Amino acid sequence: MLVGKWQFPESLADTIRHHHSEDLPKNTVQRCLFVADQISKKLSMGNSGNLLVEQLPPDLLEYFGDDLDGIIARLGDLSKVVDEAQSFSKGA
Repeated sequence: MLVGKWQFPESLADTIRHHHSEDLPKNTVQRCLFVADQISKKLSMGNSGNLLVEQLPPDLLEYFGDDLDGIIARLGDLSKVVDEAQSFSKGA
């Protein structure tokens, strides 16, 4: 609903609309959203009602050059980002 209210471009709206789809991500933004969603679930940052952390399919392993644990390790300390996101979500 927010995507429509904020009048996002249809391509971005479609990416957001389908980022929980069981279909493999088709573009870079969808790939990043899929991986970010799995990271969020794995690190218990959120799950949208789906607790299952999915393994990355072979094409995403190749695209990102690592599995989910490796990607998380390369991201480093996420505590500041998590704090900022929590503050934002609380309206601080």
